[in-house]
Amino acid sequence: MSTDVIKPTAFRKFAFKKFIWVSIAAILASLVVTLLVSSIYLGFSYQQATEKVHSELDMILTQLQQANGNPSRIEALLMQIQPKEKQNTYQFVGAGLSHYAIKESNKPAVTFNKLARAIETDRIPVQVFDVTHTVLLGGIPLYYSPNCQTCELSDPKGKFIGSLLYERRITSPIFGTSIFGVFLLIFILNFFVIGVYMMTRTLEQDFIQPLKKLSQRIDHVRLDEDDMVWQRQPQKIAEIDMVDEMITEHIQMLKAVHEKLDALMVTEHESGFFHQDRFKESLQFEIFRSERYKRPLSMIVIKLIKIISTSSNHEVSVAEKIHVFADLINHATRNVDMPFRVRDQLFVILMPEIDENDIRIVTRKYYERFSQPSHAATHESASFNFKIEIGYASYGYDATTANELMHAALARLTEDPTNTEKEKEV
Repeated sequence: MSTDVIKPTAFRKFAFKKFIWVSIAAILASLVVTLLVSSIYLGFSYQQATEKVHSELDMILTQLQQANGNPSRIEALLMQIQPKEKQNTYQFVGAGLSHYAIKESNKPAVTFNKLARAIETDRIPVQVFDVTHTVLLGGIPLYYSPNCQTCELSDPKGKFIGSLLYERRITSPIFGTSIFGVFLLIFILNFFVIGVYMMTRTLEQDFIQPLKKLSQRIDHVRLDEDDMVWQRQPQKIAEIDMVDEMITEHIQMLKAVHEKLDALMVTEHESGFFHQDRFKESLQFEIFRSERYKRPLSMIVIKLIKIISTSSNHEVSVAEKIHVFADLINHATRNVDMPFRVRDQLFVILMPEIDENDIRIVTRKYYERFSQPSHAATHESASFNFKIEIGYASYGYDATTANELMHAALARLTEDPTNTEKEKEV
C-alpha cells in the first residue's frame, strides 16, 4: 500500500508559487470573459452596420442609375449623394485592372485595391470585417445594359463597368476609445474579483484549514485519558509542519511525564482512591494486623455495571460520573476504611474492625445509598442512577488468606443484597 509523501515547502516559496499560479489563472479567466463580452458587442455592432450599409447601397444604386453606365458621371453623382456620416465612405472604381487610383481614406488603399481586383475577377459582392480597426469593408460589382432600361446596376445581365466600394466604421473613434476603456475596465475588474476569490480559496485550503485542524487536534488531547492518541500529520507548509512536529514532541514528553507521575502517585487521579498497586500490599498488611491483634477485618467489593443519566440537559464526561460515584463511597466510609479502584469498574473497600455480622448491615446501607439519584458537583441539574453489584467477605469467617477473601467477596456479588439475606433466613 503506497502513501503520498508530503514534502513541506517554505511559506514564502509556497505563497510565491500560488501567487504566480493564481495570477496566470486570473489573467486567462479575465481574458476569456472580456473576449466573450467584446465578441457579443462586436457581433451586435457588425449586424447593425451590415443592415445599414445594405440600406444605403439600395438608395445609392437607385440614384446612380441616372449615370447610364458612364463612369465619370457615376463618380460625380457619388460625390453628390455621399452620406453625411463621416464614418461612411463610398468609392467607385472603374473596370480595368490597370486603372486603379484609389484614394486613401480611413483604410490603406492596398486593401481597397485587393477588394476591387477580387470583385472584378469573381464578379461577386465582397465584404470583410477588420476587427483591429472595427471597420466594415466591402464592395459590389456594377453592370450596365444599354438595351435594358429597367435593369439595375447590380443586375449581372449587363456589361461590367466597375466596382462600388464602401468603408464603414462600426464605431466612431471617440466611441471606440470609450469602448476600449470599458473593455479594459471589465478586464481589470474580472482579474481583481477572480484573483481575490482564487487567492482566498487557496489560503483557506492550504493555510487556514490546516491550522484549524491542528487546533482541533490539540483541543481533543486529554492527558488524563489512558487511550490518548496523537498522530503526527505532515503539512504542506514547512512552518505549520514544524509546529505540528514540535507539538508532537511536547505531547509525547508530557505523556511520559504524566505516566511517571501517575505511577508515583499513591491515589488514582479520577476517583481519588488508592491505586490497585497498593491494594495487595495494604490487604496483606491488614491481614497481618488482624492476625496479630486478633481484630476483625472485612471487605466490600462494588462492581459498577452502568451509569444512567436521568437528566439530558447537561453533557457530563465519564470522568465526572466516576468522580460522583467515588464521592458517594467516600461519604459512606469511615476514616479508617481504605477504598481502592482495582479495575476500571471494580472498587474494593477494606474495613478494619468490622466483623461478619456488621459487614452485612454496612453492605445493605451502601446498596441503599447507591439506589438514590446522585448529582454532579459541577452541574446540580445533572442527575445519575448507578446500577451496581455488591459483595462482601470477612477474614477468619469466609476466608483465611488474601486470595480467598477476594474470591469470597466476588462470589457474593449481587444486585440486591437484601434479597440474598432473606433467602438465607428462609
